[in-house]
Amino acid sequence: MTQLFLALGLLSRLVWEPPAANAEAAALDSIREYRARMTHETNDRLRATSFYSLVSAVSEHKFRVTTPSETDELARLMTDMLDHDPYPVLRWRAADFLAEHPNPLATEALLRAAHDQSATLARGCALDALVSLHERRVLPELLRDIADPKMARDPSTLRRLADLGDSAVLVPLQEFASDSTHRDDQRENARRAERDLRLFLESGFMNGFPLSDRELHVIRENGFVIVPADKNEMYELYGATYPFVTTDVILHTFMILLRASLGELDRLVLMPDVTDLSGRLLADCLAQARELSNPHLKTLAQRNAGVFAVPVTLLTGKLPGTPRLPTGVAQAVGSEVDKIKKHEGEVPSALFGYTEDFTKYAPRGRDDLTPDLAPYYPAMLYYGRMMFRAQSLEQTQQALLLLDVLSKDSLARREWARTDSLLSELFGTRDDLTILDYERIVRVVQHSRTGDRRAPTYAELARDRPFVRTFSESLLQTNAPRIRTATPTSPTGKRSATAEVGLRVFGQRYTRPIHMLQILMDEGVWPPSGLQVASALLGSPGARQILAEKGAGMPAFPGIDRPPGSEPYGSLSEGWIHASQALFDSPVGAPDFMRRAAWEEKEINTALGAWAELQNSTVLYTKDANVYKSASRELDRFHGYVEPVPEFYRRLKQLIERYTRSLDNCGLFLRVGKDRDSVLAALGPTVPMRDAAHQGPEGYRKILERREAAIRVERSLFEELASVLDQLEAIASKEVTGEAQSIDDGYFLKGLYRRLMYLSFNRSGANIAQTSMAIVSDVASEYRSQTCLEVGVGRPAAIYAAIPDSANTFVCKGAVYLYYEFLRPIQNRLNDSEWRDLSRDQSQPTDRPWIFTRPEVGLTTEH
Repeated sequence: MTQLFLALGLLSRLVWEPPAANAEAAALDSIREYRARMTHETNDRLRATSFYSLVSAVSEHKFRVTTPSETDELARLMTDMLDHDPYPVLRWRAADFLAEHPNPLATEALLRAAHDQSATLARGCALDALVSLHERRVLPELLRDIADPKMARDPSTLRRLADLGDSAVLVPLQEFASDSTHRDDQRENARRAERDLRLFLESGFMNGFPLSDRELHVIRENGFVIVPADKNEMYELYGATYPFVTTDVILHTFMILLRASLGELDRLVLMPDVTDLSGRLLADCLAQARELSNPHLKTLAQRNAGVFAVPVTLLTGKLPGTPRLPTGVAQAVGSEVDKIKKHEGEVPSALFGYTEDFTKYAPRGRDDLTPDLAPYYPAMLYYGRMMFRAQSLEQTQQALLLLDVLSKDSLARREWARTDSLLSELFGTRDDLTILDYERIVRVVQHSRTGDRRAPTYAELARDRPFVRTFSESLLQTNAPRIRTATPTSPTGKRSATAEVGLRVFGQRYTRPIHMLQILMDEGVWPPSGLQVASALLGSPGARQILAEKGAGMPAFPGIDRPPGSEPYGSLSEGWIHASQALFDSPVGAPDFMRRAAWEEKEINTALGAWAELQNSTVLYTKDANVYKSASRELDRFHGYVEPVPEFYRRLKQLIERYTRSLDNCGLFLRVGKDRDSVLAALGPTVPMRDAAHQGPEGYRKILERREAAIRVERSLFEELASVLDQLEAIASKEVTGEAQSIDDGYFLKGLYRRLMYLSFNRSGANIAQTSMAIVSDVASEYRSQTCLEVGVGRPAAIYAAIPDSANTFVCKGAVYLYYEFLRPIQNRLNDSEWRDLSRDQSQPTDRPWIFTRPEVGLTTEH
């Protein structure tokens, strides 16, 4: 039995892999080709492979089924298989396809399958298809099932009676609900089924989901309701039954790909480059120290070597032996590394002297760092946070010595520039002075001097004390960073401009949301809220109104507007802002409830949930602030609903295209492919399925291991998501103009959940996620109270919406974020794993998700 399940698991994995179907081929010819192939193929495994490839081609939109002739040809193929295929698994899968895409041509075959009590799985799917087709001849089978105590325990047995939409089943449902010999939960299911059937018969309100009376009431009153869901991932809340495609699930799917690709970028591009650069600069600084005759500058050059020895030690796991550091510098490096690894707190840096908050070197948010990547996090954070301060003459001299090293080592200079440029392209502009800024200001200061026509080296300038003072003063006249990074000495005071000006090798990037939080904190606001971001940056009137109701005034935010003419996708953060702004443009032609204040609150939750995920994925590189059924689903014009914001889908697609180009430009996809090939080669040759069957569970385990190792982020995943966004934009545009959905739209919507699974790296064939999507990261710290502001998302919630279409109203189901913001002690900043445990443990006192504090929108058992 174990071998059978392993084999079925492997077989199911074939279902949703992208097929090698010709996208340009006519769908009708393709279906006929598949039908002929499966008719003549006698090998069960090969026939199954062809079948799964066909289903995948349809579900993945690799060829598009757009005409009645094509749907009929598919139905004939499935009918033949359901009636005649010798392989039980394929008969079940054919019935399952017909349940998802019912067609009257298959009615007789479905009735025969419904009478076959021996094929449980195929029979259940056949019953579902017949119910969707309103085939009254299935009624005796349904009544037989509710009379069977074993079958009656399955909620779908009673639900099928309601979904048949026939008044003749009202009495059987009433009798079942009043029969005290049944369990209470079974009687309640019968009562709800009767309730939903009456609603349909009386008003055309179609609900095929197990909603409570309270939930159903809110939907009918407000148009939608958000309720908790015991699922780990958003795609688990989707299926073929009237999906409601939310902007949440699309944003979250992008964030999954973003997180995976950034992990690969860190491991295959940035970490090797930063490791090499760090080693080169360490050696260069020691060589410089040997060449310098000035004892003071020699000491400073050795200290610079210590600065680069810290990331080298973190990245390689040992203190560099050759070239050897002076004893005192080596001890300082060891002390610095120890503080970083212990996340010691707010203590002086052994190499820079000023206070640093070493709690920030814990993997804040991220708990998915592989062992080989874990050292990169603190090393890059060190580069991003530690600064040669302009107010210190010694550290200004150190900066000049570093310029000297880079001017002489052209390879190191190019490596630095390439990495810095990539970080700017993805994560935003720098908020600190750069190597280029320092070089420019040196030229300005030198130009103002007289008498020395020979251009001195940076090392010579470092020895010139009057120049260093003038240079330092010039640096201090530049604009201070907009976001405070240095550990503040006065938690409530305005930041000191001089304490924030200096040179960071790879300074963390500026983002407008964090700049806003910094301004608020500088005005004494603690804790700030994501609502202020939604109000000022995303243009949400609802967020502004909520803040006003709370008495939270909005100060002016000078300097946070995107400069005129600048690129709206200039970074991941800017792309999120530009796409999210489209959520707050009232969709003309949308259902009435989507123009009410409650719906805007849902959109606020959506935007902030995506922001929390973006912050979690980019926390290393960006600054934080401190201080429905009944009708035939195949033939109906209505198949589901897409949140009607076509501009949002267009903008998100543009962001994805730009991001993909950036990854292409730095060679990430090529590196991932080579690394995957290397890993697979180390696992040995591919084991054919027939050989694995002889080896038993171990053989199947080897195949699964290879399949898991092959699942890596690749360009095709971003292209697939872009293709999904194209279709969503097209359907949303139809919705706002009142255009009817097409057959093609139906196949797309009912198969979308499989594409979401695939894009979320689920290749199991089962709509189940093993790991919770919950993530968290801190975005601001306040040092008087020793607390930090954490923002995160929990497991997804379900959203049910009543979508009017012609004479009926359909309840559709989708997924939304649960956005959290709460305070946490600085010494106990959360990572993702800790947050998942905390948010699932009902005994722990955690703040409720924001959406459940809005009574018009979120509904919990507390209501």
